[in-house]
Amino acid sequence: MRIGLDATVLAPDTRHSGIGKYTISLLNNLAQAETSNEYLAYGPPACVRPADLHPAVRWKALPNVRLGRLSAFATSMWILPRVARSDRLDLFHAPTVHPRPSLPAVPRRMPCPVAVTIHDLIPLTFYHKGPDRLPLRWRTFYRWNLRAAASADLVIAVSEAARGELTTTLGSIGNRARVIHNGVDAAPPTIAKQAGTRPYVLFAGSFEARKNLARFVRAYSRAVTGGLSYDLVVMANPRTGDRSVVDSEITSAGLAGRVSFTRGVTDAELWDLYGNAAVVAFPSLAEGFGLPPLEAMAAGTPVIASRLPALEEVLGDAAAFVDPYSEVSMAEAMLALEADVSRRESLAKAGLRQARLYSWRDCADQTLTAYQEICASRLPADAETHRRARPEAA
Repeated sequence: MRIGLDATVLAPDTRHSGIGKYTISLLNNLAQAETSNEYLAYGPPACVRPADLHPAVRWKALPNVRLGRLSAFATSMWILPRVARSDRLDLFHAPTVHPRPSLPAVPRRMPCPVAVTIHDLIPLTFYHKGPDRLPLRWRTFYRWNLRAAASADLVIAVSEAARGELTTTLGSIGNRARVIHNGVDAAPPTIAKQAGTRPYVLFAGSFEARKNLARFVRAYSRAVTGGLSYDLVVMANPRTGDRSVVDSEITSAGLAGRVSFTRGVTDAELWDLYGNAAVVAFPSLAEGFGLPPLEAMAAGTPVIASRLPALEEVLGDAAAFVDPYSEVSMAEAMLALEADVSRRESLAKAGLRQARLYSWRDCADQTLTAYQEICASRLPADAETHRRARPEAA
């Protein structure tokens, strides 16, 4: 098979996002799992090939359509179908459904079956009202984009919780939706220990409202008042939301000397941050899977996580679950773990076992099986003639 995948998210400024991690991990493991297939990664215009992309994956930057903020939309709608036809794709995979009109749409009128991964419906279910409501044009675009995703030949959900939400909201997907969990990388054999560093709680997330950082800072302040000795390290990309509210909470609580910020861009930096933390906190208000706490478990670090359906599914009994709307619940969890060494050790061991249940290779194998089933169901009578006629990949 010749499979194309939207790799727009592998641009330098989004490569280390959650969707970027999913896209690069899926591509690399697909290339390792099945060498007889051809994989084409369609990157944004003029974007260089990512250094960590598997050499067997063909990188193809799409042409630049000069329409300002609508350039990516125009490319996905009008250029990509022509490119897919020229490249004789057997299947095209959109790895996410974007809410922003400035990002690629799920393509229509493709000459081949289309697979779409819908990680969650958070733009529709969390950011639809209140002070954090998305702009009307975003909400309109996202609903329009979801309609195309719901009509895809294959809809991939990353958890049973996410699939349940999809089925409830997009009932027409029927048996075209299947659950394929994300994976998690194995931690390096050794993680560099940071000498002289005070023990810290690591917040792994972003400045998005749903990541709940401002409320968590208040919970942390409450825990400090209760005797918590851990510092707080916030791992978040400054481009992911408004930091001013968080800074205001830190200042008003007098925590300036106890809280620090980092981006943790490289894989080595991420593992060092996870592995050196006393506890990793993930107090999110909405999730479809929850990769950061699973990565923390793979690093052998105990996790505090929100009691959400997706997180309970993915993390099992290996996390200390809290009410993310309760500062008291989060503060008490931090204090309890600091005071109980055996509990921390027990969670760390359980977390390592839980993380081993998920691998990107399994994700790729299951995704490949789904590709094959979809292509077989759409196979034309003259498929063999079609295959012999198509040109070899460059």
